[in-house]
Amino acid sequence: MKLRFVFSTLALLVAAQAPAAVMDTLQQTQLTLKQGERKVNRFQIIKPNGADAFVAVGAIAPTIPGVNCEIRVKDGAGVLLSTYDCGGNSFDYIKTPAGSPALLNVEVEIYNADFSTASRAVSVQHVFRFGTLLDADGDGMPSWFEEVWGFSDQVIADALADKDNDGVSNLNEYLNNTNPTVANSGGNNGGGNGGGGTTPPLYLGLKKTFAEQHFYFPIKSGRSGSGRVNLSSPAGYPALVNFKLVGGGINLSSDVRCSMVISYVDDNFAKKVLHQGACNVANTFDMVSPQVPRNKTLTAEFSIYNNGRVNVSFPLALEGTFGDVVDKDLDGMPVWFEELHGFSDSVLTDAADDADSDGYSNLTEFNAGTSPKNPASKPI
Repeated sequence: MKLRFVFSTLALLVAAQAPAAVMDTLQQTQLTLKQGERKVNRFQIIKPNGADAFVAVGAIAPTIPGVNCEIRVKDGAGVLLSTYDCGGNSFDYIKTPAGSPALLNVEVEIYNADFSTASRAVSVQHVFRFGTLLDADGDGMPSWFEEVWGFSDQVIADALADKDNDGVSNLNEYLNNTNPTVANSGGNNGGGNGGGGTTPPLYLGLKKTFAEQHFYFPIKSGRSGSGRVNLSSPAGYPALVNFKLVGGGINLSSDVRCSMVISYVDDNFAKKVLHQGACNVANTFDMVSPQVPRNKTLTAEFSIYNNGRVNVSFPLALEGTFGDVVDKDLDGMPVWFEELHGFSDSVLTDAADDADSDGYSNLTEFNAGTSPKNPASKPI
C-alpha cells in the first residue's frame, strides 16, 4: 500500500479597518499512518506584519480515537515556548516576552496507536495566534488580550474588574497567564491545556516544567524496551524544588514490568540517585533545603519488559518544580521557599515567625531542611 504524506499551508490574517489586535496563521497537516507508525512534520511560521507577540497555539480537529497528536513550538534559538496536545478544538495561551520571536520553529508529531485498522487518515488544522501589544486605554492589558476575552480597550476600569469572581482581577489574570473567564484557573490560560488549577500566586518564585518520552513503536510480546527522560531547569529558576511522575508513571499490569532510576550529576560529576524502583510511583519527591540542586538536569532512565500476548505502547512524563533563588526581602529565605510555604518575600519578619508552632523559626527550618508547616518535622 502506498503511503500519502501531504502538507499544505494557508496563511490567514484577520481583516479589519484598523490594525487587527489578533491575527491567526493556519497550517494544515494531512497524512496517513500505518499501525504503530509515527510521523513528524516540521515547518516554520513567520510573525505577521503588524503583530507584536506570539500569544497562542490551537487546533481545529476532531479527536481521533487511538491517534496521539503533539505540537512543539520553539523560537529561532530553539527555546521551547509551548508543548500542546493538538487533538480536539482548543487553544493554549502562552506568556511570551515583549520581544516576541519573528520566526517560530514547529514540530507536529502524530502517532497511530490504533491497531484495529490497517491505517488511519489524519487531518489537523493548527492555529498560530499573534497579537498587538498596543494598550490603547493604558490599563495594563494589551489589545489582543482584551479582544480575546471580551473586554474593551477603551475602558480602563475593566482591568480592576473580576470577570470570573475568583478574587483575582482581570489585570492580574493577564500578568499571571491565567484565564479571566474561568474561576481559579491555573497553568496556561486556554481552553485545552489550561483549565483547572488554583488562583495565581502573588509572586512568581516557582515554575513547573515537563518532559516526556513515548514508546511510539510498540513493544512486542516477549520483548523489552528502554528510554530516558531529561528535565532541565528553566532560565531564571535554577533550584530543583521537587519532582514527580505525571499520572503516577506508567500504568503497569501483571504482564508488564518496569524499573527506573531518577538521578542528576552533581558539581563533582558524581551521579546522585534520587529514586530507584518501579515506574508507577504516585508520590512527589521533595528536595531538602537549603542544599537543593541548582542548574542540574534531572534524568529518568527506565526499562520495560512486555511478557503479555499483545503489543504495548507507553508514554512516560516527568514533572519538576524549579525555583528562583533570589531573596527579595533579605530575610535569609529565597523566594521559592517562601512561595512554596505561603510566606511573603516582601515581609522580613516572617523569617522569625514559627508557622507550625514547634518552637523553631521558619528560617531555622529552612536552614535545617525541615518543613515550617509540619510540627512533626523539626530540627533535631
